[in-house]
Amino acid sequence: MDVELKHLSSLLLENSEELRDSLEEFKKGSISDEEFTTLVEEIVQTRVSSLDTAKVKEIQESGFHSLQRMREQEDFDPKNLLMGNEKTGPKSLHPLYSALLAERLQFDGDAPELRTGPLPPGARPAPSVGTSARSPVAIGAQLEKASEKVLGLISEGVRAALGEDPDEGQLAVLPASVDPPEYRRGSVPVPIEAEDVTGSSLAAVDGDLSKSFAWKAISTTQGRKSVVDVIRSLVMNSLDPGKFFPVDSEGQEVRESFPWTFQMSHEGALQSNFCFVDTCAGYFIRCMKDFEGPVNFSIETVDKISDRQVGWRLDIFE
Repeated sequence: MDVELKHLSSLLLENSEELRDSLEEFKKGSISDEEFTTLVEEIVQTRVSSLDTAKVKEIQESGFHSLQRMREQEDFDPKNLLMGNEKTGPKSLHPLYSALLAERLQFDGDAPELRTGPLPPGARPAPSVGTSARSPVAIGAQLEKASEKVLGLISEGVRAALGEDPDEGQLAVLPASVDPPEYRRGSVPVPIEAEDVTGSSLAAVDGDLSKSFAWKAISTTQGRKSVVDVIRSLVMNSLDPGKFFPVDSEGQEVRESFPWTFQMSHEGALQSNFCFVDTCAGYFIRCMKDFEGPVNFSIETVDKISDRQVGWRLDIFE
């Protein structure tokens, strides 16, 4: 076993007597694979969170390094989303992908394009927004309002289909037809047109909430998607529109790429007044001035969530 995985396993076992007992029961054959997996998930979720901050951080870092090692394995084929065969029972999602999905949901809250069922109980919708805002605090506030709006639309659909007080069984089998058109399972959500955020309303936001909004804007996939158009607009306003042409990246052959990324740490370390959007746009403008026109380009998000490396990327096409 990989040394990092060994370390992670020992950390978890060291800090949970219940996990150790469950492992012994599993070894004896007293519980099935499925029961053991469910128990482990419950134990980790309920027990690890009660540990001191330093220990939790050590476990998280160990898990991160384990995942990184798995990604680097030469025999790992990203196409193998499912594991298992008919002889061993139903196939299950590859644990690496399960981990990567869990990491994304940790920040985004939901990923409707990857769901086949209704929004899970307690989950928050994660739509992007159509915005012209450049302040991460304003964008975060708009994302929060958009999430509330979509949640309201989902609730309306549920009430129309099932009445005022549906039970959990009914909610679990809700058909896709009740999803709002802007936010359907199995589809990339449509950006929600954002309400303008005034300067006076931003000034009234206290420090903690300001950081929370800014963190939502830069740490979530939907937040980074929301500002692609804003960055593109800033770039185009500073360059000769007769030389530079924004295009769809699909099917294009990339000539050069210029990523502008940053390392996500945690909400408390964020400077909410830092101009992420303007700084990124300024970097792209400097990069593009070295090219003779005509130039086709696109601006995409960088979403290396497992590496905590995110931002935006300028692609110049042949």
